[in-house]
Amino acid sequence: MSYLGKNSSLHMNLITDSMPDQIDPLLMKEIRSRYLIALKGIFWVKFENNQCSGLSVRNLIECADLDLDNIEVPLSSWEYLIGHLHNPYFFPICFWLRKFPIVKHFAFSMIYDRVMVIYDIVSTYLEGLT
Repeated sequence: MSYLGKNSSLHMNLITDSMPDQIDPLLMKEIRSRYLIALKGIFWVKFENNQCSGLSVRNLIECADLDLDNIEVPLSSWEYLIGHLHNPYFFPICFWLRKFPIVKHFAFSMIYDRVMVIYDIVSTYLEGLT
């Protein structure tokens, strides 16, 4: 029996008879869609208030869009961000380039820019979730 009652005009079988402790998959998809749309809005408001960069908001909205497109699978926005931001060769190459005086400042600038982008994206992502 559903928790809304059989005689209720709002009876939508949100909680099925066979699984009283689980939410209906269609309801779960709707909850997830609304959550991700709200999360995209939070990211956009942070951008409008100059609390994150344009690159960060683009990446964050893209990862939320990927989760909206793949509604059947668990949320994977964090995995997408890690995969997008992590390059195992970038930092070793930049630190190696810092040994050469001609490109030392360029390599340092690349390291600084990359760390700032990672910080901006991760901090905005975590603030958006709270």
